[in-house]
Amino acid sequence: MRPDNTKDSTDKDKVAIRWIKDIISWVIAVGGLVVGIIGLVSKSDFEKKVVYTVIIIDSLILIGLGIYMAIAYYDKRLIIKEKDNNILKCKHELEELEINHSEQTRAYLLLGANCNYMVSTLQKFLNRLYDLTQRSLDGTDSIKKQESDMRDHGYSEKWHDNHDLFA
Repeated sequence: MRPDNTKDSTDKDKVAIRWIKDIISWVIAVGGLVVGIIGLVSKSDFEKKVVYTVIIIDSLILIGLGIYMAIAYYDKRLIIKEKDNNILKCKHELEELEINHSEQTRAYLLLGANCNYMVSTLQKFLNRLYDLTQRSLDGTDSIKKQESDMRDHGYSEKWHDNHDLFA
């Protein structure tokens, strides 16, 4: 990227070059016309040689300007082709980025759905584990209470060992 002041100076240079090219071509064309008319009217061989020399120089300058314009035209065409290729490359890269973005979005949504499923499943199992633990603790408390009641009513440890209460 060029800074804005460089762009402005480049645009001014282009306008100046165009203006100079147009002015020089008109001056040469008008000068050649005037010199040609003088050469037709004059009777001297020296004046005719000067006129022909000026016409030849004018023609060479015009040919040089034509060559310069042709070279500038082809250079601009190459630059335009290069920029078009660059634009196509950028469009292709943008399409690839859009595809990657859509795949990442899909993966993110899938990850979120899987995470929600895992959390809900874990919550169910934790609730079931809590219920089982609570029932186990209630059963243990009940057994301890029954043992205490049996001791209070005179049953011995030997009797407990010989009789399986849960068989």
